[in-house]
Amino acid sequence: SILANYIMKKSESNDINWLNIPGFVLLLNALTHEIYIRPANSYPQILKNVFKLFINLPEIPNTFIKEIIYRTNAYDVNGIFTIFDIISSLFQEYMSKYPNKLFEKFNYNLLNQVIKHIMKVDHSLCVSKVLLFYYNYAHLIPTAHLGDFCQNFLGKRFYALFFHWSFEVRDKFFYLI
Repeated sequence: SILANYIMKKSESNDINWLNIPGFVLLLNALTHEIYIRPANSYPQILKNVFKLFINLPEIPNTFIKEIIYRTNAYDVNGIFTIFDIISSLFQEYMSKYPNKLFEKFNYNLLNQVIKHIMKVDHSLCVSKVLLFYYNYAHLIPTAHLGDFCQNFLGKRFYALFFHWSFEVRDKFFYLI
């Protein structure tokens, strides 16, 4: 947390070329350790904000998100919400820095795996969070990955979501279609 505060303080000026900073690898290892030792639902806000600083180096947020996903149980609603909050904040940061550009370098295959797993678990809060995520950020997702989404939600699961027992899931699905 002290490390995250330091990084946020130093990055307030402008975009930083992180690769030119001596000790950058050590910094990444420390952040990865912070991610590893804490459950996803107990990350401080400052640590979540640090992920957005690396938006210019997409392999770094992808690595962090991959680590968080592999450590989060699909039945942990708070953990799933934290994952999608972090991913949403990355998409928002990307939108603010690069308006009208697709977020091409994001690991959509991992995201699709997570979403398929969430859909198998069928926890109504998590499913509605997934649908809301796609509703908010579909315009940033490349067409190849958006096609996977359409096949999964509008093809295979259309009736299950359209007639879902949870009003919240149905409501989000109706917004989406």
